[in-house]
Amino acid sequence: MKAIQIIRAGEARVTDIPFPLEGTSLCHARMSSPSEGEDVLHAEANHLRLTERVTPALPSGSPPPYRAGHPRLTEQVAPALPSGSPPPYRAGHSRLTERVTFAAQGETSPLPEADGFRSPEDEESPLRQGDVLLGIKYVGFCGSDLNTYSGRNPLVKLPVIPGHEVGARIEAVGRDVPAHLTPGISCTVNPYTACGHCSSCRNGRPNACRHNQTFGVQRDGAMCEYIVVPWQKVIADDAISPRDFCLVEPMSVGFHAIDRAQVTDLDVVMVIGCGMIGVGALVRAALRGAKVIAVDVDDAKLLLAKRLGAHFTVNSRTEDVHERLQAIVPWGPDVVIEAVGAPATYRMAVNEAAFTGRVVCIGYAQTEIAFETKYFVQKELDIRGSRNAMPEDFRAVMEYLRRGVCPAEELISGIYAPEQAQEALERWKADPGKVFRILVRF
Repeated sequence: MKAIQIIRAGEARVTDIPFPLEGTSLCHARMSSPSEGEDVLHAEANHLRLTERVTPALPSGSPPPYRAGHPRLTEQVAPALPSGSPPPYRAGHSRLTERVTFAAQGETSPLPEADGFRSPEDEESPLRQGDVLLGIKYVGFCGSDLNTYSGRNPLVKLPVIPGHEVGARIEAVGRDVPAHLTPGISCTVNPYTACGHCSSCRNGRPNACRHNQTFGVQRDGAMCEYIVVPWQKVIADDAISPRDFCLVEPMSVGFHAIDRAQVTDLDVVMVIGCGMIGVGALVRAALRGAKVIAVDVDDAKLLLAKRLGAHFTVNSRTEDVHERLQAIVPWGPDVVIEAVGAPATYRMAVNEAAFTGRVVCIGYAQTEIAFETKYFVQKELDIRGSRNAMPEDFRAVMEYLRRGVCPAEELISGIYAPEQAQEALERWKADPGKVFRILVRF
């Protein structure tokens, strides 16, 4: 099976890896299915289940059931399963509980022999209960993938298969998968995990799970021909094409930031950075009836931002942002969304926000940033982080796409074959301001 790997900084290439049902699985989303009598925590919809106990002990001499370099969190070992029971999770699948450990180099766990796919109704089917086999059609390169390729992503252990912006079709389903998930339907995947135990999960915000592992970042991603995932991770809607499904996850991150800011129709919202995530933020703010100011360094992106709902645009490279804001909203914007992650844009967000304003931070800065902290106090600012997205953010983006008003073609800067992956990343790296999203088509 064909997959793209980022081998080291500056090198991405196509590699042949085993088919997901034949050995080392590419999807690391599997957490163990509950055995009879096993305690289970159910996370938010579209997030993974987490058992409170680790998988049963394997027979003597069995290799550890997880892959070198992929973290696994352990707590306690449950009793052994009855003789003949299937392995509780697949090779290459990591799982979250309490303490991080790592497999020794090169260790994997074999799957039962599979001589080709069989019907899910067949009890010998290689698809386990609750599994969904996805045929990947498109995967988007994210900014985190570009940082990985450039050697600037400290969360990644190389080599890694990137990709968490997924457009796929359901190929087959295992037993006990809900009836609405049927072969042939287009879908995407919620690429985050949630442990169910940490403070974020207990507070109903699994998107910010302390132990989250996102596809293509803390674990291998979906930039390959097929993956197998639990049905809870699949978000399907045949009204949306696999190509357009690649836009759902990045836009949902921007939608979530607007939700974090509690934007209403009474607010003036400034969005700094009109990449895909910033576009999601300005679209959501406009849908809520807010007055939107888009800030970027590229006139083409600002022109598109205007079409997507921005009332005003400011080119921070050629214009004085403060002077322009004084002309538009002299008291400053009620909400500022920072979607760049640069020291200058972080300071801009704090400096230009209105008194008692809300500043929501999405971008990851690569360096420490010095602030005029007096503004935190004098303005009584609410400064909030925004991480990933919730299931309702995914649903909101999908509703927007179903309306047919999103200019998806203009948000896709290029579509490449897997063999052109390095070329695509080099193009983005050379001129990041000109790129919205780059897709790989399988």
